Amino acid sequence: MVGVLMRKRMMKQLLLSLFTALLLLCQCTPAVGKVKREGGLEEKQNIPGKPQEVQGVIQAEEKSGASPEDLNWESGNQALHDIFQDIRFDFDMNTLKPEGLKILADITRAMTGAKELKVRIEGHCDERGSDEYNLALGEKRAASVRTYLVKSGIEESRMEMISYGEERPLVPGHSEEAYTQNRRAHFEVLK
Repeated sequence: MVGVLMRKRMMKQLLLSLFTALLLLCQCTPAVGKVKREGGLEEKQNIPGKPQEVQGVIQAEEKSGASPEDLNWESGNQALHDIFQDIRFDFDMNTLKPEGLKILADITRAMTGAKELKVRIEGHCDERGSDEYNLALGEKRAASVRTYLVKSGIEESRMEMISYGEERPLVPGHSEEAYTQNRRAHFEVLK
């Protein structure tokens, strides 16, 4: 009986090791799944694949109607606000949605046309879940956005990343509408 239990345990460890090795070898392959966390919370994960709309470089003025000289990257610039929109996420997810991918394609074009531009990507959550959990989820959301931009050709050195979890809600309140607005990745233009 003890021998059978030992073999089962060893088999589980072997399978886990093989699975981990496979994941490391295939890091660029999209993966979706649920992971049980402490406290019984389930976390859905996604590793975004390579963006589809990264074939040519389209200047930032095509999106905003402004020339590169008009995009001086100062705070309050309307052309920047039109391009660097928040990326929304579903509840408990860090998966990039189709509307977020469109926004990121525009951001990629703008950053490709303005090599001096640097941004901070902020990950935000709604108030549900523990502080620690939301900080981790906010970081994963910011990382999903950064991964997309890096795979689109934007240098990682031009991006900072931070998670605020639930600490900086865009919309106060305890409704689904407020929660939806607060689950986001936000861009802060640094230069």
